Amino acid sequence: MRTATAAAPGSHQPVSLTLSEAEVNAIAVPEMENDADFPLQQPSIQILPGKVILNGQASLGPTLLPVAVTGSVGLTGGVPTLAVTSVQASGITAPQSIVRQVSDQVTNSLRLTPDDLPITVQTVTLGDHTMTVTGVTK
Repeated sequence: MRTATAAAPGSHQPVSLTLSEAEVNAIAVPEMENDADFPLQQPSIQILPGKVILNGQASLGPTLLPVAVTGSVGLTGGVPTLAVTSVQASGITAPQSIVRQVSDQVTNSLRLTPDDLPITVQTVTLGDHTMTVTGVTK
């Protein structure tokens, strides 16, 4: 269930929005699928306390491998960012060189700017299949 409190733009008032995992997927998955450079097919997002898992399929020649990209959400300049902490392909943990490569690809595909958001984000809390974002209106 989604709950929100909001204030008028320009008022610099507190804003809080709680999204379910299904709502996050409904917003993010079409964006990922429409990005030709996004490295995963059939993406989905799982939200757990303190972490996000991006699941999908990666091409290895003619074969699709299941991939799980785990990360934490941080903030840079009032904008949420994803810090990839691990990558698994077919259940096998990838070496750090692959984690860095996937991190760069995912970060570039999911990059937001302050202009993309109507608020300055102050916190992002990852719960049990929910994400709560708090901030102030611009």
